[in-house]
Parts: sequence; C-alpha cells; structure tokens
Amino acid sequence: MNSKQHQSGLRCTVLLSVFFCWGGCAQAIMGDTDQVTPPDASPRSDAAPIYDARGPADASVDAAPVSVTSTLQAGSENTVLAQNSISCSQAGQHRDNRYMRTYPLDAAGITTDFEVTSVAVGIETAASTGASQPIDVRLHTLSGPLQLANLTQIASETVAVPPQTGSILNVPITAVVPAGSTLVVEVHTPDGVAPGNTFFIGSNRASEATPSFLIGDDCANPEPTAAGALGVPGLIMSIVLNVTGDHTSPQ
Repeated sequence: MNSKQHQSGLRCTVLLSVFFCWGGCAQAIMGDTDQVTPPDASPRSDAAPIYDARGPADASVDAAPVSVTSTLQAGSENTVLAQNSISCSQAGQHRDNRYMRTYPLDAAGITTDFEVTSVAVGIETAASTGASQPIDVRLHTLSGPLQLANLTQIASETVAVPPQTGSILNVPITAVVPAGSTLVVEVHTPDGVAPGNTFFIGSNRASEATPSFLIGDDCANPEPTAAGALGVPGLIMSIVLNVTGDHTSPQ
C-alpha cells in the first residue's frame, strides 16, 4: 500500500469511529429514559432579552399632569356696546351696584383646583369728578341657589378706575377655587352720588351660557336677579366679565 492509499484508509477509519460514537451515545441517552431530565422551560439569566406577552410599557400611563391656563367666559363675545347696560342710578350718578356671573368648574371641564390670577371687567362708561373712582372685584364660591346667604367670599381687590369708555380692565386677583365648586365673580361699584361718579359695566347682546346678575338695594333688588328678569323693556345685557386662572390637566 503506497502512502496515498494509507492516508485514505486512515481517514475512513477515523470517520467510522466518529459515526459509531455518535450512534452509541444517541442510543444510550434514548434508552435510559429514567435518567433524563427535561430541559428547564424558564428563561435563562444569560438569555437574550425579549418582551413578554404584555409588550412594552405604555409611557402615557404614568405621565405627570401639566399646568394649563384657562379663561372662563360666560358670554360668547367680549365686545362692549355703547348704551347697552343699566345700573341703579340717581340724578346721573350710580348708587350701590353689584354685578355677578357664575362659573361652574365642572361645566368648564376643570376637574382640579382652579387658581385665579386675574379678572377682566368690561366698562361701558366710567366718569368721575376726580382722577378715578373705586370698584371692588370679589370672588366667591357658591353652595346652592345664587343667593347672598349661599356665597362664601374668598378674595377681594379694590382698584382705581380712571375715566374711560368702551374698554376692558384687567384686574390682578388671586384665590384658589376648590375642584367641583361654582365660582362667582362680582364687580361692586360703591355709591357714587356724593363724589359724583358714574359707572356702567360693559355688556353686549350676544348669547351667554349663564345669565348676568345684578343687585341694587336702592332699586328694590336686594338679591342677585338675572338682567332679563328686571322688567326693563328690550333689555339684553350680557356682562363682559371673564376670569383667568391655572389648573392641572392630564397629558
């Protein structure tokens, strides 16, 4: 046998040996069923990471609420019309008047505390013999029907109003209105007869979500009364009185 043939026969012997070893090993494992342990079905710690049946976490579930600034507006427009408002007056000067609007937070889609920052007051006419006249902006919460006994005052600011016509005055004022409350915004004009003051709040004839309310003790109207129920012919008086504040909302 030459060298080439010898190498070929050796290669064959090795291959047959490996073949028989595999066959013998396979036969031993399959025959000894009592000794076999099934593979562990639990994932190995060194296995490649995979998603389970729930899939990736939804990042929006635990998103933190965000701060939102909202302006509550009961009337559909902010235009101030000339000669559209009324007030309880005497000899051209106004007596003590209180103007009100209601803002249920739930109806505005606000479900958390509402932190008021300012109130916008429409002014049809403000005239005085001096450089200015005072008005009081007040905030209340309401429990029950709109009656004075059901109001709880939570803030008040007095501001000096110089003479002006057809304008909107922004009044900074702060208060926290609890979630679920009805907020009542009031503008009070102290009796202007003695100092010679005239004030008519700004209004228009647009639609409104809730009525505009007035109180005039000297005109036999001691409780909040909707403008349309005061008996003034042809009166359509939607007061321009908006309130701005911050609250939280889900992202």
